[in-house]
Amino acid sequence: MNKNQILTGLYNYLIANLPPEAIKLILLNDIRVENFFAIHTGVYLENLLAEGHIKLYSFQHTILLQNPKRTHIDIAFTDSNNIQTYLELKHFSITQNRGQGRSLTFYTSNSLEGKKLVLLVTVRSLIS
Repeated sequence: MNKNQILTGLYNYLIANLPPEAIKLILLNDIRVENFFAIHTGVYLENLLAEGHIKLYSFQHTILLQNPKRTHIDIAFTDSNNIQTYLELKHFSITQNRGQGRSLTFYTSNSLEGKKLVLLVTVRSLIS
């Protein structure tokens, strides 16, 4: 399977396997969801690995940038074409109900350089 097939399959897997009640609880209680989705993504990737559709996956993958800088990526996987893909999960639902909401700007803006970060980079990597 290639990266696009894997990501499409992940989306379909999550839609089919996540109970609507869980999503409601997440939203009502402002629960951080990275680990919730990471676990479900791990189950999906573990099945693909067992079936030989991917070559490898890992959690909390470390990418070495400019020494000594490094970046932790939530999930990495290598498809059957040896293309490595990185997935970074975000928690949009945090604290809207508690009055300390985080908008999309919180996740996408770098106030020092005025650049869009994280999600834009992630989306670009998913498209390419």
